[in-house]
Amino acid sequence: RLADRAERRSTKALADGDLEAALDEARWAHFFNPVSADTLFAKARVAESKGVEWRAERYYIRAVELQPDNPFTWYTLGVFEFDVRKNLCATYRYLNEAYTLDPKGNQWTKGGPLDVARDAVNDPESPACAAGS
Repeated sequence: RLADRAERRSTKALADGDLEAALDEARWAHFFNPVSADTLFAKARVAESKGVEWRAERYYIRAVELQPDNPFTWYTLGVFEFDVRKNLCATYRYLNEAYTLDPKGNQWTKGGPLDVARDAVNDPESPACAAGS
C-alpha cells in the first residue's frame, strides 16, 4: 500500500509539473516495492517529462527484465519506442512480444502501433530495421 500511495503521489506531482517531487515519490514507491513494474513506469514517466529519453527507456527495459511474462511491460516499452523514440524496429519487437503473450488483449486495434511497425519492418523499401538498428 505504501508503494501504491507513493506512486499515486508521483503521478499527481507529475501532472502538477513538479518533476522533482514526482521523481522523489517514484523512488519511494520503488523502495517500498522493488518488484513492481509500475514503480519503474513512474520513474520512466518522470524521465520522459525531463526529456531524458535514454533514461526512460532504461526504466522500461528494467520493467520488462523484472516481469518478462507480463505483456503490459512489453506493451508499455513498445509504445514508448513508437511514440517517443520513433524506432519502428524496436516497436515491432516489443509489441510483437506483448501480442504473443496476450493476443486477445483489447489494446490491439487495426492500424495501431503494432500494425504500423509490422508494415514498416516488412517493407523492403523501409529503413525501419536496416543493418545495425
